[in-house]
This record gives sequence, structure tokens and C-alpha cells, in this order.
Amino acid sequence: MDLYQAIQYIAAIIVIVGAGVLLGISLRRRQPLQAAHSQHERLQTYAELINTMDGLRTANEHHKADFISAYYRALVYAPDKVVAALNAFLQTVTLPESQYDPSKQTAARDSAVLEMRRDAQRQLDTATSLKPGNLYSIEINSNDSKQPVMKPESQVDTAPIMAEAEAKSAH
Repeated sequence: MDLYQAIQYIAAIIVIVGAGVLLGISLRRRQPLQAAHSQHERLQTYAELINTMDGLRTANEHHKADFISAYYRALVYAPDKVVAALNAFLQTVTLPESQYDPSKQTAARDSAVLEMRRDAQRQLDTATSLKPGNLYSIEINSNDSKQPVMKPESQVDTAPIMAEAEAKSAH
């Protein structure tokens, strides 16, 4: 190998290594953008789920379709705990009238919202300290939009109160 061939060989190696470095830099810059887009999409889906959970049992077909669309998107990338909480909520919503319990539906909704908050905050490296009863206290009734109704007390809401009362009565 003469000097000219050696220079060509070294130049080719430099070009290949340089292209690899540039490709690596380009891919690293794309990953945070993709993660941010994915996180934004997940938060949008959670917001849509929460917005459509109220009044779902008696909602019109459009409202139900909006919920189901967001639910299907959540099935793709939501953690198992979020999917399980959403499924528990759907089970309470779809019970026959004779078995329907609004407080169980409220508790299931609150649990699902809390799981979505936990997932969203894990993505942001924060943690929620809210309890289910702290989430919200009104439910929009689609049949009577003039006046919201207070959400029914759920077993989850009253559990800390009952535990405190039992502890005080034991003393």
C-alpha cells in the first residue's frame, strides 16, 4: 500500500465515523421529542377520559363514543393499573339498574382518575398526595344541565372518616 492509498483509506474511515457520530446525535435529539409527544398524547387521552366519565351511564351516543375512543387509545399505552381501574369503572357503569350503585360508580371513577394522575405524575417525576375524596365533588348530570348534583359519598371517600371515628371510640 502506497502513501496515496493509505490517505484514501484513512479519509474513508474518517467519513464513516463522522457520519456515524452525526447520525447518533440526530437520533438522540429525536428521542426527547418523541417522548414529549407521546406524553402529551397520553395526557390528552386522560383528559378526554375524565371529561367523558361524568354522566356516562345516561349519556347520549356521541358522548359514549367519545369515551370509548379515548378508552381504546388508553388500552394501547396506559399502564395496567390505569386499564384495570378504567375497567372497574366500566363495570359499575354497565350494571343492570337493579344492581347499580352510584356510590360504587363514584368510587370506581375516583380510583380511575387517581391512577391516571399517578401515571401522569410518574412521567413528570412527581407524586400525587391527593386521596380519592379530594379529586372533585360535583357530577354533571346530562339530564338536568341546569344544576350539577353533589357526587354521592363513596366507600373510598368515607373510609378515612370511619377509621378516625372508630379510633376515637376505642379510646
